[in-house]
Amino acid sequence: MKLFITISSLLLILLGASASQALTVRFHPQAVVDGEDVTLGAIASITPAGKRSRSLAGISLAAAPAPGSELRMQSRDLWARLCRLEPDLAGADHQGADVVVIRRAGVPFGPRKVQTLLEKYLQSQQQRFPGMTLNLVNLQLPRPFVLPKGTLRTEIRPSDPDILHSRSFNILFRVEDRPVRNLTVRGQIEALAEVPTMIRDLPRGSILRATDLQLVRRNIVPMRNPCLDLNQLIGKKTRRSLRRGQPLTRSMVISPPVVKRGEIVTISLQHGGLSISTRGIARHNGEIGDTIPVRNSNSQRDILCKVIAPGQVKVGF
Repeated sequence: MKLFITISSLLLILLGASASQALTVRFHPQAVVDGEDVTLGAIASITPAGKRSRSLAGISLAAAPAPGSELRMQSRDLWARLCRLEPDLAGADHQGADVVVIRRAGVPFGPRKVQTLLEKYLQSQQQRFPGMTLNLVNLQLPRPFVLPKGTLRTEIRPSDPDILHSRSFNILFRVEDRPVRNLTVRGQIEALAEVPTMIRDLPRGSILRATDLQLVRRNIVPMRNPCLDLNQLIGKKTRRSLRRGQPLTRSMVISPPVVKRGEIVTISLQHGGLSISTRGIARHNGEIGDTIPVRNSNSQRDILCKVIAPGQVKVGF
């Protein structure tokens, strides 16, 4: 009985050794990998097929090169690494190419794709700027690059929270939710809109009329406090001389006073159910909402009143 067990054990040992010796690993001259590791199964064929060969195929022998790049490795070095990981393969047969050229697959990403990403981002922001058309100008696009394969997501951030004044855009590329590239693209935004523009020259202190203005499409980004509504300018008073073809901003005009100095006004007072009105003389110019001194015609005393309409002021409590 003991002799039978000894013979059986010896046969198992011999069969195990012969199984390893029967394996053949043939290295390919070229291989393409998708992931971050170079596995034996990606660079070599293992025969005969079976559970053992499938197990060996998943062994990682090296880190993969960057997407789109190549790595050259000697097959003898690869075999030495494999035998250190799997000592029982020392007697197995290995053959094939002396040098294995390993290329990592990837997704080419050129400047045109980067520009398309930025244009789509700009379109998503368009609703924040009614009446304007946003365009990218002076873009400094990158050279082509390669991203790893997988589900791609991008995050774009302008350099300035006020997107119209941004001078660059940061693009974060994620593949399978892992950051793989961070890119900064320099460029500017052009915002085209219909801007009220002078038809003729006007001196300082003129009252703007509809016949003085026309709408001209232009980039408003360089303008400070632009006005896009022509109706907001009609009837306003110019702060300084204006030239033909000059775009207008809100800072170039003021509202003319609805109450002028020396004008007779109606002073009203309301308190609870009490309502009193009298006459007075405005001591200063005033727009609606301004508080100005008014001299009471009866008492000849100055009182502070709030301008509520042309020729009308009220005393507040």
